[in-house]
Amino acid sequence: MPKRKNKKFRILYIFPQEVGKPSKYILTSILRISNFLKSKNKEILIPIKEKYLDLRFERLPNYIPKNLDLYRKKLKELLKSLNYKFPFDLVAISCYTSFEYLNSIEVASMIKFFINPNSLIVVGGYHPTFYPEDFHFPNIPKYFYEYYPQEIVPFDFIVQGEGEIPFFKLVKKLTSSFNKPPKKCVLLKKEIIQNLDSLPLINFDLFKKYQNNLHHINIDFTRGCIFRCTICLNSTNTIPYYNRIRFKSINKCIDELKVIQKTKWLKNKVIFISDPIFFQKKSYRKIFFSQFEQLKRNKKGFPFEIRVYDHVLLCSKEDLLSYKKLNIEPFLGFESASISMLNILEKTYNKNKANLIHYIQKTEQIIKFSSKINLSVTIDLIIGAPGETRETIQENKRFFLEKRFEGKSLIEKYNCRLYISKYKAYPFSKIYDDCESIHGGKIYYKKWWKSFLNNHRVFCRIVKPSKQLSFTKCLILNYEWLKEYISIAIKKSIKDYEKDDLKYLREGFLKLCLVYKNGINNYDSFIPEVYNKFYVYP
Repeated sequence: MPKRKNKKFRILYIFPQEVGKPSKYILTSILRISNFLKSKNKEILIPIKEKYLDLRFERLPNYIPKNLDLYRKKLKELLKSLNYKFPFDLVAISCYTSFEYLNSIEVASMIKFFINPNSLIVVGGYHPTFYPEDFHFPNIPKYFYEYYPQEIVPFDFIVQGEGEIPFFKLVKKLTSSFNKPPKKCVLLKKEIIQNLDSLPLINFDLFKKYQNNLHHINIDFTRGCIFRCTICLNSTNTIPYYNRIRFKSINKCIDELKVIQKTKWLKNKVIFISDPIFFQKKSYRKIFFSQFEQLKRNKKGFPFEIRVYDHVLLCSKEDLLSYKKLNIEPFLGFESASISMLNILEKTYNKNKANLIHYIQKTEQIIKFSSKINLSVTIDLIIGAPGETRETIQENKRFFLEKRFEGKSLIEKYNCRLYISKYKAYPFSKIYDDCESIHGGKIYYKKWWKSFLNNHRVFCRIVKPSKQLSFTKCLILNYEWLKEYISIAIKKSIKDYEKDDLKYLREGFLKLCLVYKNGINNYDSFIPEVYNKFYVYP
């Protein structure tokens, strides 16, 4: 790439599709990278021009085997037209999770070999962070080479971890001197933002094209987490910044909410504070609640619902009262009422039995108090995780359905909303690694993200949890108590529970059992409503 004096350097950001039914969540990681780059424009010698392409909202066919020829045709037309209007020099692909892995390869290959061979391509996200080898030959799935040139890797650079600094330095280098394309894919140096206040205020202009799709916006106030839950990517030490806790100042957080408030074309109604745990310092929470209350009281108000992730051990009655007062909806990663499962999941600071019992008791107290003040709290529950047995399922059942409260069960006595999530075999976590070696389970499609199947969200859930429990028996036993729980929730008109939910749960579990029994050859489709009702997106 020759040095360009007084010319523009064009960057195309791409968010790819999943295999199967496209997800709808909107992430701000690309925005943060773009905003940071613009804040450093004085250090870059030539003007930067940027465009964002979200393939989920471009009316492409679903990316599945039967659509592959048509998909490639439409993708080629889309990219060719875009390149004609905006001849890009650098393509930045966000392979946020393993669900986008195959489409990231597809898009990069299409650009490199058919659209703009002279462009450079960089990929970042969780999957390239933990599995950079998956983006090198010979680890790229072989079916790509039936269409694209063999044994050629479409990627030039990989970002691992936080992307702001590595991406800025890459762009600075590419715009300052003559740069030949690297002979092999280069891993950029890992670097993190030490001071989150040094980040520019978020600016949503890059996303304006997709304003009608921005129903939910994710923003972050902190980075890192103090806990090491084994089901989370933070349970590994591969990327140290995940356990490096950093906070923005409260003034900065409020200023970012003001940006959302003042961006008139934003039509979304829900703001997700996507931090692993909402302000892990009590003092920060208290100050935020006070300043956010002032923001809501001003003339413009704040006409958005805020949702946050909290932790059972950090959530207090005072927090719950503030959530209620300020219309903030908390999600609690409870995961299980089983002491042995909580031990496996490492949901507490240590594995002391007294701490595990306290964790369950604290959850019950939160449910009771939230019900008393009429606050909607969502309690996440994971079923089928490695280590689950008949007894752990019974412990969950007893917690929610045993008549321990004046002849009534917890769900009968109090309002409790469960978000039921069938365990997904995410490859970045300790529990994924321990499933077979420690718990005697089995992940039937261990590298599911490399198989071009109709829907990865089905196949990553086909997991035998333990020696004591088969995959199908696990679903059957969970269904037996969950149908009772959901029936009561529907009868009580608890938020988000509807009369068809039992049907969705039954049909969804049945479909998983049939896929497990018959394999991928007899897979046709999955029930999309199940995603919205019971399965959490990554």
